Amino acid sequence: MPSSATTMNAPASPFTVSRISTGIAGLDLVLGGGLTHGSLTLLTGQVGVGKSTLALQVMDAVRMWGIPALYLSELTPFQVSCVAKRLKISSKFVAAEILDSDDMFETIETVLGGVIVVDGLIAIAPNPKTAAKILSTLKRLTVEKGCTIIVTAMLTKGKNLDGLFRYADTVVEMGNFNNRMGCWLDTTRKNKYASQQDSATVVRLKMDSKRRFS
Repeated sequence: MPSSATTMNAPASPFTVSRISTGIAGLDLVLGGGLTHGSLTLLTGQVGVGKSTLALQVMDAVRMWGIPALYLSELTPFQVSCVAKRLKISSKFVAAEILDSDDMFETIETVLGGVIVVDGLIAIAPNPKTAAKILSTLKRLTVEKGCTIIVTAMLTKGKNLDGLFRYADTVVEMGNFNNRMGCWLDTTRKNKYASQQDSATVVRLKMDSKRRFS
């Protein structure tokens, strides 16, 4: 069962002050109590840090709460199910392969409400101008569709994502620690909906033997 958020204790409901628990206490804490309904969260980090793993765990938790969950990536639904199986999590959420931004937006247009993960912004938008346009459109869709969106973006040498931060409500930077047996999450850059009472700007997550975060 997913763990809670605003506090480290299990909640009576996944919804707390218009928020959705991610099922990972540390992530909920750094977000300020969970995902805010209708928000756009940008999750950034180096290759291999665990962005996709974290996103898949969120999808699994959201599905368990009975909330529509859509996972969009370069992977086919079968490949996503294989990754989920390796992580020992359910793949009963909806997964779709996206080849480009048009493909992505067409898929999102079929969704009303729920939580959507776009895993791999840089893959479908290799240049900053295109990436900014995509994030701007996704932000608009959070309002029009009433959905909550998480976008992962890989940090690479020579590429600066600072120009994209203004389109997101929250920016979560992710990094490794302890010989890759966990990670840290940092929302110092931007967290529009956080308050000093219910959030921390930096948390550490541990990784278990299945390489899941907790």
